[in-house]
Amino acid sequence: MKRPSLPGIGFALSFVSIALASLAGATGNTAASPSATTFTWSKTGFLVKQRFDHAGSLLLDGRVLLTGGDAGRVSTQTAEVYDPASGVWALTGNMSTVRYFHTSTTLPNGKVLIVGGRKDDTLLASCELYDPATGTFTPTGSLHTVRVNHRATLLQDGRVLAATGSDGQALTSCELYDPATGAWTLTGPLHIGRTMATATLLQDGRVLVAGGFSSTFNSSSAEIYDPATGGWNTAADLPLAVSNHTATLLSNGKVLVAGGMNLSGGYGVSTCTLYNPATDKWTITGSLKEARESHDATLLPNGQVLVTGGSSGAGTYFKPAEVYDPATGKWSAGGNLVRGRQEDTATLLLDGRALLAGGIGRPAAAQTAEIGAPAAR
Repeated sequence: MKRPSLPGIGFALSFVSIALASLAGATGNTAASPSATTFTWSKTGFLVKQRFDHAGSLLLDGRVLLTGGDAGRVSTQTAEVYDPASGVWALTGNMSTVRYFHTSTTLPNGKVLIVGGRKDDTLLASCELYDPATGTFTPTGSLHTVRVNHRATLLQDGRVLAATGSDGQALTSCELYDPATGAWTLTGPLHIGRTMATATLLQDGRVLVAGGFSSTFNSSSAEIYDPATGGWNTAADLPLAVSNHTATLLSNGKVLVAGGMNLSGGYGVSTCTLYNPATDKWTITGSLKEARESHDATLLPNGQVLVTGGSSGAGTYFKPAEVYDPATGKWSAGGNLVRGRQEDTATLLLDGRALLAGGIGRPAAAQTAEIGAPAAR
């Protein structure tokens, strides 16, 4: 199980989620989806640095940027870039400070916004921009409050919404970053302070925040941010209170919430639900084969969803991957990872392969990465 005071999810929901949703939408209605996809997993180049609780972003040229993270007893301000053509990782410029539990969001101009996080015992409000053209980080406007384990969502107008997270307590405050000015402004607060929640950009431009950990309990509540008004509206409650789950926008506009941790039930859960923004209703869908939390969910170009890694919360790090087919509402085997891992990053490459990098498992922090190549059944 993750450290309760420092919860995190090893995957980013910002630019990459939008790019993947666009790819999936181009394939058409999920009702006509092909047979379930499986994956063959193999090692790729070793990371330059061990890292978990880092952040990852797909760059516009198809490379992948990893920033910061923890290696057990040593945190880092280093960053490295993966080249899918060569399978090699190479160091790039250092961030201005050590960070982990931060976010990394690729902006429409190709730069990457690094937000908040933690440096040892210090929570951070500082932010910086990475320029792939020069391989350097430069400071940009700071948050109004320190923020760790938050979610950063790229809105349709190019601004970035920072919501949820912790400053020592679960946060209600939310902020908007404007790339044109490099400044953050406060926007409407959440109704409930929460961390370990998910934030998902809906097709109409609103943002769904669901579940999470609030004070001393898991939350089943959900709410929706409207950029037009800057306010949050209460949405229907999830059927199950969860944190450390994943939420994926499907090409039919629904949101798949998979797995997570339920404190009253203990450790990971296998329950999965679908949210329909048109009706504001949740429905139960097929359950994961493995009850897992702190896993990754990757939207595939054919509209299916790949779930990888995570743990039972009791020291079991999962190798079996699973694939969800929206047409059937069922999960099928997605091949076995080379290494069970969580608190890693999962990125869909432009050629349709899935890259998993870093994380923790056995033994300890990983310096490994692996590639999943899809093969239709």
